[in-house]
Amino acid sequence: MIGERIQYLRLEKEMTQKELAKELKVSLKTIQFYEQNRNTPETYMIVALAKYFNVSSDYILGLINTPIPLDEREAATKDHTYMPKEFMKSKETRKAYKTIVEYVKLVHNMK
Repeated sequence: MIGERIQYLRLEKEMTQKELAKELKVSLKTIQFYEQNRNTPETYMIVALAKYFNVSSDYILGLINTPIPLDEREAATKDHTYMPKEFMKSKETRKAYKTIVEYVKLVHNMK
């Protein structure tokens, strides 16, 4: 989940992995491993990512589905579900994806 969130935020800023690595002063491999979920960022790196992308660390960690801007606390009441761009191409795929998301939310709330 963390890797997908980092990749999503990076792509939203239209950045390459190399550019993000340079901004955060880490190696390209580090960013690649984060995005592939091969390594999990340390706490200080999650904080750095949250500050850089201006989102809550809870969003990066997958605890919430809203990339709440750090300077807009009132946005916390909204709930946006990230949908990869590939799923936006087909109406049937979007509907199936939304159904799966709702099912996962339902199952998660049963715990």
